[in-house]
Amino acid sequence: MVVTMIFRCSHVVESHAVPTYHVCKEEIHMDAIYEPRGAALEYCEAACNLYRGCVHGCRYCYAPSAVRRTREDFHSGRQLRDGILDALRRDLFAGACGDSRVLFCFTSDPYQVGCDNSATRAALEMCSAASRPFAVLTKGGMRAADDFDIYEGNGWFGTTLAFTDDRSRQAWEPCAASVESRIEAIRTAHSLGIRTWVSMEPVIEPAQALDLVIELRHDVDEWRVGRWNHDARANSIDWTEFTSRAIRTCLDTGADFMLKEALHRYACPGAITRYVDGQVVARRTA
Repeated sequence: MVVTMIFRCSHVVESHAVPTYHVCKEEIHMDAIYEPRGAALEYCEAACNLYRGCVHGCRYCYAPSAVRRTREDFHSGRQLRDGILDALRRDLFAGACGDSRVLFCFTSDPYQVGCDNSATRAALEMCSAASRPFAVLTKGGMRAADDFDIYEGNGWFGTTLAFTDDRSRQAWEPCAASVESRIEAIRTAHSLGIRTWVSMEPVIEPAQALDLVIELRHDVDEWRVGRWNHDARANSIDWTEFTSRAIRTCLDTGADFMLKEALHRYACPGAITRYVDGQVVARRTA
């Protein structure tokens, strides 16, 4: 029988006291910071998944199949990965993935309802102490705001949001934070000078998604827009019309934006697919 005990202590990184967690069992060697593959690589060049499972229960979630778990099992609870914070500290010291910004998290949410999210803060503090840029992506809403003090000069705050009507959110993301809470978190972060971004993916209700860009035009620094995939109902959406309007709406608001690769084929040849700091970075070439 293996008994796992978790305790909190203070580890010194470059003269900063950083809270860390140790798992009292044989050390598990793993890569905490990794280079994403496929469509995930469009979002970042480095990522770290702190947890296993997610209680938000999103109906469209791809993560259960990605980690080879049933949907019921994956959404039944959340556990901190054994040894993940020790592994993260080692990777930060080793310079894993160079100086690329580390995204928390792809296969789980760093701020889940009813859960102790203090390990997330510990991970962000480690990045900050190591001067490693990081980005957060969450549906946790204002649960993330307690950690905004760590972001100064180093962190980006992002939320997944594609609805303006919370009834739609309840239908698709039943246990995630409300639309109102996520909008409040984005506005709070922006008011503090933190760079904000929204992952508007999957787009299930195109009209709501476009309204969101207009509603948050003063609060979001970057939009990342993606198609609804792996569901036959998505075929009823006019993606050519949506893509055209999304590009036009983002340009009208002056925000940075990126269309994910799955939407490129719906854009007109020569259409802007990425726009950063007032400059066209990429266009559809064919």
